[in-house]
Amino acid sequence: MTVSGFTGSRTWLRVTGWSGLPAALGATYLLAGQIMASTSTWGRQVLPMGRFPAPEEHPEA
Repeated sequence: MTVSGFTGSRTWLRVTGWSGLPAALGATYLLAGQIMASTSTWGRQVLPMGRFPAPEEHPEA
């Protein structure tokens, strides 16, 4: 979008707009999976999200 702002090219604006849609959908999917996993209603992973390894030490511990 910045390139579109500097150049005035509507093509870049369309490319970034359309590529933003899958990014937003992916973020929404992961957010929904995190929320469903944190509730005790299901007690299991509802949406497959892959593995997210936890850090070795929590910085606040």
